[in-house]
Amino acid sequence: MKLYPNSSHEFTDSKILNDYLLGGNAVVVLEAPSGKKHTYKYSRPKNADSFPDDVRFVYALHDQVKELYIGMIELDKFRLTKHSRFLTDTEIVKGANYIENLRHNQEFLDKSPMKIYHMGTCSRCGRELTDEKSIIRGFGPKCYKKLRGDAKQCG
Repeated sequence: MKLYPNSSHEFTDSKILNDYLLGGNAVVVLEAPSGKKHTYKYSRPKNADSFPDDVRFVYALHDQVKELYIGMIELDKFRLTKHSRFLTDTEIVKGANYIENLRHNQEFLDKSPMKIYHMGTCSRCGRELTDEKSIIRGFGPKCYKKLRGDAKQCG
């Protein structure tokens, strides 16, 4: 997985964060004031026909390569599953739950000492984001139109 830290952007709007996380190919970093970070990937199931449209799998990225399954978002809520590789009280799961609060609560995001930002990839297609509007939204222009229902193709 290719990440583009030079095109990263911190989320300050919970609606934009939520859209990004549900885009189908999102990569975010949650960073503590101490500088400690965890990288998460939110993706559509590969066999999407077997799952409802609202399902997203949540992974921890190790060394930006290895995806370790954490749990899933279903019916707009994060939960662990029997295939989760982590226990409820681990830092990674606490971080995933923290991200849930950030994406659902603007006041919580405003007051959070933690930073959350994407790593310069389009949440839908995974390509590098290059222009300022796309970097802020987290979607390239064509993918953003598709997200809004204005186009037939992503890219």
